[in-house]
Amino acid sequence: MKKYALLSLITLVAVAAAIFKNSVSSKSLIAKNGFPAPYTVVLKETATQLGKGAFDVVELTIAYRSDGAYLRRARTLLPGRDDVSQRVIQFPSGEEVTVNDITKLKSTLLRWNSGQRLPVKQRNPQGKCLTTLNGKLFVPDGEYLLGEETYRGYRAVRIRYSGVEALYALDFGCAQLYDRIVFSDKESNEHNLISLSPGEPDDSLFQVGMDVKEVKPSERWLSSKKDKNSCSPQSSCGQRMRELDDEYYSSNSKPAPAK
Repeated sequence: MKKYALLSLITLVAVAAAIFKNSVSSKSLIAKNGFPAPYTVVLKETATQLGKGAFDVVELTIAYRSDGAYLRRARTLLPGRDDVSQRVIQFPSGEEVTVNDITKLKSTLLRWNSGQRLPVKQRNPQGKCLTTLNGKLFVPDGEYLLGEETYRGYRAVRIRYSGVEALYALDFGCAQLYDRIVFSDKESNEHNLISLSPGEPDDSLFQVGMDVKEVKPSERWLSSKKDKNSCSPQSSCGQRMRELDDEYYSSNSKPAPAK
């Protein structure tokens, strides 16, 4: 089961009986002047595995502010695993901050030049959620529109990409409502809607406390692992950690420490 939490938390990728916290509004959310429509959507990731049935893996929160800030938070739901709660926050300043809220560690990258406008990566309802607000394809190598439908009271488009099929809300900034990822005929994952809240997200989602320490990505990520040896330097995990650290030092124009 840990495999599924790992997939969700490292990549934070798109790839239960849900209850609305807010009723469906009759007023659509529209992006203005190229800035995103603000909302917060919460989804529950459930994995299905032959012989084990279905089990909850991660609670995923995605939030957009109207100033262009974006958040993606993943919190593990696996039994006995209360050690993972990670946020990726992109600010209009160009900073991207990844925070481990359990170990109080963060890593900051400069994704865009300071002073330049943040390139907002939100799907555009006018492009049937296939394009971004600046008119570019959200997935450069192609997604496919399967049609429109009503899902849980929302007007939605169904989109397919590789092994993923997803639903996005046309009247609420293309907020994700559902997706299903098929790994094989024995394994699949689903994200099911818990709540969709139109309007500016809670400020606390974007706040990073003064007690959170700045560290390189590998130190932040490995701080949650109980078995540090499972990510040895020779493994694919160790290689990925080195790549993340190299990107971190390059982004911040900091020399890597001597080895």
